Amino acid sequence: MTRKKYRVIDRNENCVLLETIESPKKYKIRDIENDDIMITVDKEQAMEAFNKYDIEEVRAEKRRMFESWLEEFCE
Repeated sequence: MTRKKYRVIDRNENCVLLETIESPKKYKIRDIENDDIMITVDKEQAMEAFNKYDIEEVRAEKRRMFESWLEEFCE
């Protein structure tokens, strides 16, 4: 059986806030697309980022970057 590495502290429709089970404590935010957003030892910083994270804003920025890339490199 695989040993678990994280404990779920909080979860919403965009992401999950995790805490390492073993010391030293670290906090990780991972979004629903399985991307790590932040890893930190500061719980307050992690909570603030977790509460502000909006995957729709991230997706919109990725779309803008993609369109910009197309415009720059493609005929």
